[in-house]
Amino acid sequence: MTKTEITFSHDFQDIEYVNQVVHSWEQGAQSFQLKTSGSTGIPKPLTLSRKLLIWSVKGTKVSLRLDDHQKILCCLPIRKTGGFMQLIRALYLEWDIHFINPSANPLKGINGGKFTLTSFTPMQLQNSLEQEEVLISISNVLVGGAPVHPELALKLASLPNTYWETYGMTETASHIALRQIGRDSEFIPMQGVQLNTIDNRLKISIESLDIKLTTNDIAQINKEGNFKILGRVDDIINSGGLKIYPVELESKIQSILTKAGLTATFYVSHLPDQLLGQKVILIMEQSEEIDRNILLSTLKATLDKPYIPKGIYWVEHILRTDTDKLIRRPLDAYDKYS
Repeated sequence: MTKTEITFSHDFQDIEYVNQVVHSWEQGAQSFQLKTSGSTGIPKPLTLSRKLLIWSVKGTKVSLRLDDHQKILCCLPIRKTGGFMQLIRALYLEWDIHFINPSANPLKGINGGKFTLTSFTPMQLQNSLEQEEVLISISNVLVGGAPVHPELALKLASLPNTYWETYGMTETASHIALRQIGRDSEFIPMQGVQLNTIDNRLKISIESLDIKLTTNDIAQINKEGNFKILGRVDDIINSGGLKIYPVELESKIQSILTKAGLTATFYVSHLPDQLLGQKVILIMEQSEEIDRNILLSTLKATLDKPYIPKGIYWVEHILRTDTDKLIRRPLDAYDKYS
């Protein structure tokens, strides 16, 4: 029997699944099945070995410099990597864990001082700033599923607890690299992870697990072996012979919006262009506080010419996965836009 104390909020809806995982773990199951996130296509079933899960748990404990007494708050979907690995950490390390239903503002109604470790998506973390007293009582906060906006990172760096941006995927059972927000400018690989690039795509090797994986992420690795993610191969925009990485451009645009005191949900996309091949556009959720012409003028005054969007298109709602990863739909996939 596990020594882990597992508790649930009164309305938690997936107790049966948690109990199934606990039972399988206690019986020594050598593999577990999850689904990929679905951010780049239809979610696919994936089998993860017990050996991989234990490797991930140990690496996280070492990287975060955690002691043997932690209490986890799990507010991510338990059937996806982020929530599932919270449970596996608790079971393997015999830490206590409390489950609540995933929501946009998970700390609402939570009392401070009870938990020492949790995981959020950037959207959850942004909303949790409303409960700052509770948030800062949690010693270590993992954040993943989507890039952390510079504005949010700046706020987190000013808080007294520690925030870790993660890089990983379902195939590696959560993260294989971490970046301490406010301290690290690049991701630092966990022990046992070897990285290189093939045609600028990040290749991950974990020899002890016989894992070799070439991702679709475009990476820049420095001489110390740390790295930045510039975007995905599928998302690169070829405009007038120049390769434009949407994630990198989005970060610049986000900074411009922040300086102007504007908040918006958006992503960089493209349309066919007879002269350029592909032209850069912005797809944005409808916002009453942003004027299209003023925004374009601001971007033209700040960005180099090739990176200036050639149009801004408003949509009612930008889709995300249930782990808050933005789904980069082409413009013509939306029923309505203006």
